[in-house]
Amino acid sequence: MSFSNAMENSILNLIFSGTSFPIVSPYPPLSVGLCTASPTDAGTGASCNEVPHIYGYERASTIVSDWGGASNGLVVNDVAIVFPEALASWGMVTHFAIFNEQVYGTGDMLIWGPLTIPKEIALGSSPRFNIDGMGANLD
Repeated sequence: MSFSNAMENSILNLIFSGTSFPIVSPYPPLSVGLCTASPTDAGTGASCNEVPHIYGYERASTIVSDWGGASNGLVVNDVAIVFPEALASWGMVTHFAIFNEQVYGTGDMLIWGPLTIPKEIALGSSPRFNIDGMGANLD
């Protein structure tokens, strides 16, 4: 799991400059996306190798209460994160990304990481992360 450049800069500015946390304040409409190749820290909501916005693909929206409280530097999802049914193949999904916007191609990519097991998303699949199936950590 990695933080994007935008997220890293916001954290450092918050800690060292006392500035606000603009990309995720006050309660972000976080969404989860699926990627067919590795994003980079420089990735954005428009450039992160996200599954193409066709065949029913949409980011999965979350709310604050969908995530558990951080413990030992780790936060995980408290509810299943479910994507729409694939209306055709979305290809091999290898990574996830978390955004501060629900709308495809918009917002900042905040966090990204590899899937433990890449998955081919075929017609009729409904990809999901089960409870405790996705997390973010600071180490």
